[in-house]
Amino acid sequence: MTFRRIHLPGIFLLMTVLGAFSPAQNAPRPGAATYSPNPPSTPVSPGNWSQLAEFPASGSQVVIVGDDLVTSASYFHTAAYYVLHRTGTSWNRIATLTPPGGGSIAFDGNTVVVGSSSSPAGYAYVFVKPPAGWTDMTPTATLTSTNGDNYFGDSVCVSGSTIVVADPAFFTSPGQAYVYVQPPGGWRNMTQTAELTSSDGMDLDSFGYSVSISGSTVVVGAPQGEFTTGKAYVFVQPSTGWVDMTQTAELTASDAPEDSGFGWSVSIDGPNVLVGAPAIYNLNGLPGKAYVFIRPAAGWSNMTQTAELSGANAGRGAEFGSSVAISGNLAMVGAQRRGAPPNGEAGGVYVFDKPGGGWQDATSNVLITGADAHYFGLFGNSVSTNGTLLAIGRFGFETGPAVYVFGVH
Repeated sequence: MTFRRIHLPGIFLLMTVLGAFSPAQNAPRPGAATYSPNPPSTPVSPGNWSQLAEFPASGSQVVIVGDDLVTSASYFHTAAYYVLHRTGTSWNRIATLTPPGGGSIAFDGNTVVVGSSSSPAGYAYVFVKPPAGWTDMTPTATLTSTNGDNYFGDSVCVSGSTIVVADPAFFTSPGQAYVYVQPPGGWRNMTQTAELTSSDGMDLDSFGYSVSISGSTVVVGAPQGEFTTGKAYVFVQPSTGWVDMTQTAELTASDAPEDSGFGWSVSIDGPNVLVGAPAIYNLNGLPGKAYVFIRPAAGWSNMTQTAELSGANAGRGAEFGSSVAISGNLAMVGAQRRGAPPNGEAGGVYVFDKPGGGWQDATSNVLITGADAHYFGLFGNSVSTNGTLLAIGRFGFETGPAVYVFGVH
């Protein structure tokens, strides 16, 4: 299951100007230029989607799996996470998870992972659902790296018995990701099973800024920085199990301009990979794009996109691609800074349905904004789907953070 993390580019953009960057806290960029949307050319609407629930007391990070939802407890990386369960049309908080530190989150099946990047070394905390069901609890296990990375835990993902924890490094190295395989007796405190790196990595690549896993395949985003386009890397588990390795394949966008931030967000589901390129560093105010990659019949290899996704009337500086999720025939792309006055940067999420003939270039006019869109809300800051429901986070500078759930009516 793909992880979902807060993506706010302020410190990242500021520090690139200084020659070093560190978006671990991802604070909003002060004084950010506000762009007006392009003149309307295609009407946008929520389509068949309607809001089913809103949790205004929660943070903006969210992951949904089946009838359970995990969200952070407040704006920033605080050490409290809520588990909510759906019964009929009602959502109820059933547990509070309290790791020693907070950050990115991932959730799959009975396992929640919380990353906590910090100095002098980061951690990842594993919570395993007890036999009697979720309850208030502290971590089951703590994961660390043998390298003692400062930014270890900045992004995390989990699928079944495999966890990936990344350290994007930001300015000290290209970055790396670590694989952890659950021991026979269950999760316990441990260091990595294997280390994943890129064969062509360079300092400032931010390899590991985003990660996603599905079964035996891991995707790692490396959005790089200004004056570069970014990349995404695919790693396929060898037949003998995970070992230290470089990528199986490298994914690139054929038309990505400099400063596109390709790899800022990634999501994988089976043979489908979705990569966001929100153009956060681009001074021309490009709206951003997202790219679909489909695994070839012979297996993953270096390739450019199968299809390119864009949002109708996303507008300049919308940061379309700041968050992404793909599941089955459904894809969703966050545009966290979309909007014009009086609701500038309110944010929105575009929804795409795979055509009968397979993924192809598309512009979606299905736009979800939430019932209480507001200036500087950054709705779509995080996105997640279980294939039938959409879970969306709003950072909410003016009104506070919130999490929304949408379903088809």
